[in-house]
Amino acid sequence: MCDYTFIEAHDLSSKTLNVFATSGGSTVDGSYNDLKKAYPQYKWGERRLMN
Repeated sequence: MCDYTFIEAHDLSSKTLNVFATSGGSTVDGSYNDLKKAYPQYKWGERRLMN
């Protein structure tokens, strides 16, 4: 069995996951929502866009 992402390779069940991205022309909202949908078992915190 192969783990393809950091989230799949680690037990993050006791953590709050915060999402950040760097971008000059888009938001982080789409990625944040996609991650929440793909991994609903985790607690999701803040999202930040860092330019």
